[in-house]
Amino acid sequence: MKHFYRFIFVLLIGSFFLSCKTEGSEILGTWYTNGTLGPMKIEIQSSKGKFIGFLVEQQVNGSFIQGGTELKDLIFRDLEYKDGKYLNGLFLQNPKGSNPCDFKMTFYTQDKRSMRAAHQCNTINRLEFFERDGYPEKPYIDSKVNTISLDQLLKANPNNKKK
Repeated sequence: MKHFYRFIFVLLIGSFFLSCKTEGSEILGTWYTNGTLGPMKIEIQSSKGKFIGFLVEQQVNGSFIQGGTELKDLIFRDLEYKDGKYLNGLFLQNPKGSNPCDFKMTFYTQDKRSMRAAHQCNTINRLEFFERDGYPEKPYIDSKVNTISLDQLLKANPNNKKK
C-alpha cells in the first residue's frame, strides 16, 4: 500500500508541473525576420507570465552582429497572451529601454511557424514577419502602413510582394 501512495503522489506532482505551462507558449524559441530593420534572429522566452525577446543576431551592412540573451540584448518585453494574440508588449529602441514603443504579435498560419509583429514608435508604424525556419523573403509593404492602426497591421498579408 505504501508504494501505491508514492505512485499517486508522484503522479500528482507530475501533472502539477505539466499544468504549469505558460499559456501562449507556442511563441517560445528562435524566430527570424527580414524586415525594415534588416535580417534579425530573435530568441523569445517566458518571464513572469509574460514574454520577452532577445536580439541574438542582426545583419547590418552585410556583417552579422552577435547579440545574446542578456539584459543588454533585450528587444521587447511585457508581451502578454490574450485571446490568441500577443498584446501590450513594449518594443525597446535601445538597451536602456527608454522611450519604448507599443508592440503586438500574432500567428498567421495554422502550423504556428509564421508570425507578424507590429510596433508603433511615436508616429511611425512598422510591420515585421517572423519565421521559425530561417530568414523570410522581404515582403513588399504598402507605404500606407504608417497611417493604419497596429491592429490593422496585424492583418497584413506577408505574401503581398512587389512585382
